[in-house]
Amino acid sequence: MKDYIIKVKETPEYNSVRSAAKDTVSNWISRDVKFFGHLDTDAMWKIDSAVFFNEDRSKALLLLLEIDKKSEVVFDYVKVLAAEYKEGNWQIYSQGFPTIGFDRSLNPATSVRRQYTYKQLSEISREELINGGYFDWRSCSINYDYVNDWFKEPLAEYHQEFLKRRSEN
Repeated sequence: MKDYIIKVKETPEYNSVRSAAKDTVSNWISRDVKFFGHLDTDAMWKIDSAVFFNEDRSKALLLLLEIDKKSEVVFDYVKVLAAEYKEGNWQIYSQGFPTIGFDRSLNPATSVRRQYTYKQLSEISREELINGGYFDWRSCSINYDYVNDWFKEPLAEYHQEFLKRRSEN
């Protein structure tokens, strides 16, 4: 699996989808789209370096790693994002995809409640996707249909509703 991730990083799709995801999330924050508006002041975020593509690299799953700057906050998060290459551009979707919460009191690196690191969030979340179906352990191969299966819902319609929402401050 590690070799696959390294190999994917050498493809043009890898850089373009990560760049599109970063630009899209920044845009959502600046537009104050609900569920993303808090990131600009209260959290640090980045797009994880692992990208989980389907076979023809027209669809992908990405991980948005979020670490809150405030020490009293209980959770850090990883949001699964979906990306689909349509009409020459990557469309990034958030609506309908899970967010994984990481309770700081359970951080294995410390005995006190402390922020997770990007590395910790990345490793745990990658393992979730890999063991969740992206890697078929029986055949020791990538299960590309795992990514395609996330796109069975009408993502474009959900996405339009998502974009209409504003944070309720």
